[in-house]
Amino acid sequence: MGKDIFFLTITLQPKKDTPAILKEYADNFNIKPGWMFLTGKPADVETLRQALGYTDWDPEQDKLLTNHIGMARYGNDTLQRWGGVSLRATPENIASNFKWLTQV
Repeated sequence: MGKDIFFLTITLQPKKDTPAILKEYADNFNIKPGWMFLTGKPADVETLRQALGYTDWDPEQDKLLTNHIGMARYGNDTLQRWGGVSLRATPENIASNFKWLTQV
């Protein structure tokens, strides 16, 4: 991780989750290089959230910042292969989803 594989976690609450707070969170969980916790301007974070498809079809549910879908997006930009996996799956299941990303 950190060379060919990267994890990006993007806050849904950029006004609350400052870079300092996200760093503290990463430090508390001993996060290693290759996994970044990101924040930004609220409008930019919202645009990114919508572009990645992390929305609920019900506008009232979509407003709840604590109501997120528990999915991870993954991809191989070079091969233009992208997918998603539930973060409630087993580690083995999550890892197996990544195998096809490198198959040519």
